[in-house]
Amino acid sequence: MRLVFVLHAYSGELFTYDARSGMVVFQDASRFPKRKLVLLREEAIASMVLLAPPPEGLADSLGALHAAHMATVHTPPETIRKRETAALRADYAEADKIGVGVSARAQAVFNVLAKTGPAKWDGEVIRIHDVTIAPPYAPDDAQGPNARSRDRIRLILNKEKAKIDAAVAAAAAASA
Repeated sequence: MRLVFVLHAYSGELFTYDARSGMVVFQDASRFPKRKLVLLREEAIASMVLLAPPPEGLADSLGALHAAHMATVHTPPETIRKRETAALRADYAEADKIGVGVSARAQAVFNVLAKTGPAKWDGEVIRIHDVTIAPPYAPDDAQGPNARSRDRIRLILNKEKAKIDAAVAAAAAASA
């Protein structure tokens, strides 16, 4: 089955549908034997296309099993919404860690600093505590009013230089 959403399309097998919560679950069989399950809200689906009918007899044999399973297991819709909200919050937090329009070196520096404290992007400038690091993101580019914090960030950048350079080289190789 192929689903079209507002932002993208997805192909997979229908795993289950829960009318009470409005959730549709698809599985991606491309990674056999591991399967990736994708939970989607019903209202997010713009259109659906059936790519192939289900195997003969499968619907009948699974129907009874599915009915028995649904009779014994129930996840309240509020629990599903809370999990969805938490997952979205986590996804947005991860997205905030990606710099927009910055170099691979800038992102590598940010990734190193984010492991040590609450780093944030402010345009092309990295902010961590009261320290800012502007392009070209060298240890001497760390500026801030607190000498101890500034020196700590410079020390981290000096010690992690090899990791930063390796990340930049890997990004360059991946884009080539």
